[in-house]
Amino acid sequence: MAFLALRPIRLSNLAMMALGLHVLIDDDSVLVRFAGSEMKTHRPLEFPWPSSLVPHLHAYLTEHRPVLLEGLASDALWIGRLGPLDLKSVQQILPRVTKRTVGVAIPPHFFRDCAATTVALRAPEEVAIIMSILGHATLRTSERYYNHAASLNAARQLQDTVQHLRRTGPGTRGRRPSVEG
Repeated sequence: MAFLALRPIRLSNLAMMALGLHVLIDDDSVLVRFAGSEMKTHRPLEFPWPSSLVPHLHAYLTEHRPVLLEGLASDALWIGRLGPLDLKSVQQILPRVTKRTVGVAIPPHFFRDCAATTVALRAPEEVAIIMSILGHATLRTSERYYNHAASLNAARQLQDTVQHLRRTGPGTRGRRPSVEG
């Protein structure tokens, strides 16, 4: 969940991650790499594992993953109680884990939506990076399908207007109170 929040890759790529192929570990860093043939856009993708999560990855690999594998060998990064996780398993597990962890079942694709919207809201001058973060071929795709900042801003403005009308009462619709009182 934390990895996907910080690196919102497509679920198919998340599910296929294999040690030594996609996840390359050296002494002090971890690199994630996908070949163009493994990507929806057919362009290779490479990025560092989030540094804040490297200790958690090491703990998972040395403590938890071996227990889940029960002596079996697998290069798959993600292992569940029944073995390596496939795309369907990841799609089913993520909403359950987010419900248990944060109290809300978050659909897996929302991680990508949130990344694009967060950039658009917090750093609108940097909106072009959404394309790189999501691995899209064009910024138009990122904007069209993932950036919900405009809708969020409109909803906030509507909420502010409704709250103002509730405070000032029904007789003042359309008029904002003057500064003098």
